[in-house]
Amino acid sequence: MIEVRICLAGCSGSAAELSSLNEWLCGEEDLRGAVRVVQRRVEAGELGSLTEALMLVLGPGGAATAAASALISWVRHQRADITVEVTVPDGTTVTVEAKRVKDLTTVDLARQVERLGRAMTGSDEHEDDVPDGAGG
Repeated sequence: MIEVRICLAGCSGSAAELSSLNEWLCGEEDLRGAVRVVQRRVEAGELGSLTEALMLVLGPGGAATAAASALISWVRHQRADITVEVTVPDGTTVTVEAKRVKDLTTVDLARQVERLGRAMTGSDEHEDDVPDGAGG
């Protein structure tokens, strides 16, 4: 099993957007039960915790591809200029930016899904063969 941390970068990282992403991922049959919400620690004087990130537990098989496909699909459907950071256990972070994936062709989208899926499983050795669309 591989744990992948998903967070929204910069000022785009609102709790509402993370909640929306959580619902989107949980709606995928291959990811049901694999997504958990990470709450930020409540500091003295604060009224409650805020969602900080999502943790995705990926098993063997096509879970990484399903997660990558769902994540990129969610990003493409956002109105705001969303930036998602996906971090794997070895510390590698892959960035997916809405402005870079919205206008990709079907072939380029498939390559991005494949690249992100490889990154989630720790096998992203062929990063140079993928056209620009997601930073890493």
